[in-house]
Amino acid sequence: VWNSTGKLNKWGKKDTLNLPFFDDFVTTKFYPDSSKWFNNYVFVNNDFPINPPSYGVATFDDLNAKGAPYNGLDGNSFGACDTLLSLAINLRDSSGKLFRIADSIYFSFYFQRQGLGDPSDSKDSLLLQFKDSTGKFNTVWKAIGGSLAPFQFAILGITQTKYLFKGFQFRFINFSRHTGNMNQWHVDYIHLARKRSALKNYYTDFAIQNRPNSLLKNYFQMPYSHFLADASAQTIDSIYFNASNLDKSIWNLEARHIESHNGNTLVSTNFIANAANVPAKGFAKRRFPVYDYKGLTGDPVIIKREYFLRDPSVTTANTLNDKLTVYQEFNSCYAYDDGTAEYGFGYDDDVVDPFYKGAVAYKFNLTKADTLWGIGMFFNRSVKSSAAITFDLKVWQSISPTGSGRSKDVLVYTMPNLKPVF
Repeated sequence: VWNSTGKLNKWGKKDTLNLPFFDDFVTTKFYPDSSKWFNNYVFVNNDFPINPPSYGVATFDDLNAKGAPYNGLDGNSFGACDTLLSLAINLRDSSGKLFRIADSIYFSFYFQRQGLGDPSDSKDSLLLQFKDSTGKFNTVWKAIGGSLAPFQFAILGITQTKYLFKGFQFRFINFSRHTGNMNQWHVDYIHLARKRSALKNYYTDFAIQNRPNSLLKNYFQMPYSHFLADASAQTIDSIYFNASNLDKSIWNLEARHIESHNGNTLVSTNFIANAANVPAKGFAKRRFPVYDYKGLTGDPVIIKREYFLRDPSVTTANTLNDKLTVYQEFNSCYAYDDGTAEYGFGYDDDVVDPFYKGAVAYKFNLTKADTLWGIGMFFNRSVKSSAAITFDLKVWQSISPTGSGRSKDVLVYTMPNLKPVF
């Protein structure tokens, strides 16, 4: 399905890349960059990892490119799940000669178990494989599942000539029980290049580590008219994000942000006004004062939020992770969550009692009277299938506190016998 001629393939791009190879997953969302990767099974995101090297990682789980389980949620079966396969890479020099072992070609990356997702089991694993000149993929590195840990750095050299050819590829694969959106691994900052050293476990680089917090104190999103109805109580205390330092030395990093609405600047800060030290191989929170975002017009109201990092005394090789653009949306709904299922819950359906039923209520404190038009929820595809389970959707005006009697609950609407839709 691929060749190593360097000609354009059926996707209209070259399928043989030259060194160096690098990706920190900051340039794409949801799917890997197709100019570097052959497939799109992993989930590119910044929601599941904890303190990644830079914004964006590749998350490995048991969901395919469309978010469906690979094996129908069968926890009794075990096998390969997500795969991240590179395009073909040319391990020859500019004259067409093979590189040598003495060229010191090293492959490195950062990885993390679990993150904000589900912990991996002791039987789980994450593998790195290299393709040799015969077309065989060989396992060259392996990590075993376990408890949550910070991102770890891994580096290994290409020490066998069977990998030094035009058409070399590598791939990551995770092995797990087939339980869907569980047992996550996160990979970041993948780097393959010449003239490297196994002793150098740091980079002259800094990065924005995560998205800035919501401009709302209690919700990720709410209608703008509802925000204005109680703006003082709904406005955050400060704006912040994390900056990471991948170097072995402390860096004094400057940060700024520009936030705008319909092309009109709402706030623009200066680099020099926000400077602070970030520890070596660590991270630090960068804060900005809150600005006034009342009095805006539109339906929805969308604020463009641009964030920047720099050290004016240093030029890094990777500048794409020094800036980030996100959007704050005031739309038609109240939402606590950002839309990514880092956590989930379910009821124990193994209870023998056939009349056993579970119930949950989710409370939203509206700031003004309005009309409820719809309710959205996400059925997390994990552990067991919920496709055939029926449920009743209910809306309460109020619910009495636990122990005070259900007779005081005010139920205003019910939609019975619904089923999940994926």
